[in-house]
Amino acid sequence: MITSLFLKGLLGIVSAFASMLPDSWTPPDWLVGVADAIAGFVDSATTMNVWIPLDFAMLCAASLISAYMGGAVVKGLRILVSHFTGGGGGAA
Repeated sequence: MITSLFLKGLLGIVSAFASMLPDSWTPPDWLVGVADAIAGFVDSATTMNVWIPLDFAMLCAASLISAYMGGAVVKGLRILVSHFTGGGGGAA
């Protein structure tokens, strides 16, 4: 209901402004050019590659996964090596 009321009010303002213009009025070229520029921006913004370069994002993700896997391997080796005292006498 509120949205409908808002849209009716907005339509009333636009129609009142349009009624002030002469019937033979045509928009200037620079105004139409702005609409084309906005349409081009919206078209290019619909792809994710404009906002996030996917090649770089995949490189970062692969680097993070490699670093985490390397850390897990080192941690696993340290746990495995800690079970062997090497004759140091720490095992009861």
